[in-house]
Amino acid sequence: MVTGSGARFVPYGINLTGLRRPRDATVMRAEVDAAAESWCANLVRVGFLQERNINHAFLSALRSVARRAEHDGLVVVIAVGSKRTPVPDRRTRRVWRRLTRQYGHNRQVIFDLFNEPAGPWRNWHNRMEHLARYIRHHGGRNLFWVEGSHRARDLRKVPRRHLTGVGPLAYSEHRPPGRHVWSSWKRSFGFLARRYPVVEGEWVNYSRANADWACWGDAPSAVPRFLRYLARHKMGLVGYNLAGPRLLESANLADPNHIRGDWTCSRPVNEGAGNLIMTWLQRHNG
Repeated sequence: MVTGSGARFVPYGINLTGLRRPRDATVMRAEVDAAAESWCANLVRVGFLQERNINHAFLSALRSVARRAEHDGLVVVIAVGSKRTPVPDRRTRRVWRRLTRQYGHNRQVIFDLFNEPAGPWRNWHNRMEHLARYIRHHGGRNLFWVEGSHRARDLRKVPRRHLTGVGPLAYSEHRPPGRHVWSSWKRSFGFLARRYPVVEGEWVNYSRANADWACWGDAPSAVPRFLRYLARHKMGLVGYNLAGPRLLESANLADPNHIRGDWTCSRPVNEGAGNLIMTWLQRHNG
């Protein structure tokens, strides 16, 4: 993967808990420090909904988080999402125009155009490419992350629906569906890495009932296998996130959870892949 400044790197990152209101920035700055110092990340991802009141105070809070990340030597990914629309719309463009004014020439900031889009592939392509062209037109020189359709779980039709004329860009996948084996991951997203940069932009595995996207029943064997697959194909991963039981054992941001010997998805406990992810980040970005 190549940043907007031309530097080559593999993303080894952590998703922060999300910016909902300006005061959240205090917690997020602490998460940034933990991502750099304890998790050995080279990147943090900051997400928020376009329906928020994106006023001066909100943008100042975002700026303070981004500055802390850059101070800690981290690349910053800014991701915009929505609870009301499955694909980018006019409001999305208005938000990105404001962000482009502030970050469009900062080559260490990546624009994740729209979090977990949904709907038909043709609609996905048209809306995503239109948004990408809009940001480029208004001066954005950043690397783009483009998430696949079906809530970012599907990249299979990207070769036919590739965004053109808006690079540099990479494709982002969230929590692959199907069996937890190499052949399934290859069909879902790995095949694309031969042609375009691909990142596992939001991934977690923790004990949670009735949520196959969050908990693999075979996690003790499948999670190490998944991390080996990513490393073998030089694809990065951004763990999700430093809140509650997803990656952590306790309130300590440097205390990752573990997959225990009696692993099960049927009970909500502070068990998960946090320690495996931390070790993986330290090994590959140490």
